[in-house]
Amino acid sequence: MSAVDDPSAPGERARRRTLPQILGWAAIAALVAAALAQLSTTEALRLLGLPDPGTLTTYGLPAVMAFGEACAVVMVGSALLSTALVPPQPSGVLDVDGYLAMRTAGVAAALWALSAVALVPLTLSDSSGQTLAVVFADPGPFVQAVTDLEVPKAWAWTCLLAVVAAIAARLVLRHKWTPVVLALAVISVLPRALSGHSASGGSHDVATNSLLFHIVAAALWVGGLVALVLHARRRGARLDIAVRRFSALALGAFTVMAVSGVINAAVRLPITDLVTSTYGVLVLAKVAALVLVGFAGWRQRTVAVTALENDPEDRAEFVRLAVIESVVLAVTVGIAVALGRTPAAGRRAPRTHPARGNPRLRPGRRAVRRPHASGLAVRPDLRDRGARAGGRLSARRSAPARAG
Repeated sequence: MSAVDDPSAPGERARRRTLPQILGWAAIAALVAAALAQLSTTEALRLLGLPDPGTLTTYGLPAVMAFGEACAVVMVGSALLSTALVPPQPSGVLDVDGYLAMRTAGVAAALWALSAVALVPLTLSDSSGQTLAVVFADPGPFVQAVTDLEVPKAWAWTCLLAVVAAIAARLVLRHKWTPVVLALAVISVLPRALSGHSASGGSHDVATNSLLFHIVAAALWVGGLVALVLHARRRGARLDIAVRRFSALALGAFTVMAVSGVINAAVRLPITDLVTSTYGVLVLAKVAALVLVGFAGWRQRTVAVTALENDPEDRAEFVRLAVIESVVLAVTVGIAVALGRTPAAGRRAPRTHPARGNPRLRPGRRAVRRPHASGLAVRPDLRDRGARAGGRLSARRSAPARAG
């Protein structure tokens, strides 16, 4: 391969500068989610009558989840940039900009996989009502429960898919393979959605389908915007072409995301509870953030894109607006995680629950009642499996006592 065709030679310094930017953006989302954790968790425990899994799980789970989802967004957006927003070399080999975007996708996918690994024990702790110390002290029954509890199993699948996406992004050099990496990146964000709260209760199909559309559209729109910010800060070439191509995609993705989000919220929340419940207030906060970003996006299309078309080197306005948008969207990711862990209004605490007066809560029963990563309730068909998992865990933990 000639020096012209080899994209890995230039830009190594720019690639090394990308990681701190990804970590900083994801840290904003994590801090917002952790700050809102007490609000959402307190509401869940009050409504559902569940025990507290401990401070580390209470704050760590939403923080790690928001951090991981922010990295997942960067992964999808960077793969999108390499696939559709910047052209390859005439030989079909990735240009420097496409190469750096694909390597950024690989780094973000690795961080997404690490977050998913951490979320398996965190969600086991959350679903069982046991602290992380208990989970790690006797991991056998909890590892066995992963196959029966939908949310931990979804995070395990997410980790596997993210690892595959990271390896693929690291190996790809030719443009024809970039759509495969983009598809893997998008698929890796879906397992958690299929295990969440829109997958149960009334209007099951409407809630689940709207959530899937919402997540894919959000990943493409938010991720594409963040990828453009990183591309601009790397002083990448053809920013005017990339922005023009993304603008056509962004409007459609934003529309799909907004409509599907409204449908999903309407299925779960009566309009009368919009301002009287914690869930409703978080919905309004998310809507306000997206309206602000939508306005900035309109401003970008009418001012920044025009400036780039007139002078491709005039990037100041685009970078300013895009950085503002990306920071607001990082905050929105944190709000979305808190929203996903807050029960919708109208749920009542059960009259009796095994957590009350019982230090060894049956994890399976708790898991089918607690809100999860995507803010959705567990499907009714999982109740029996959750109960079986809880039975096995209870039996394993009580066996030594009976033997004595």
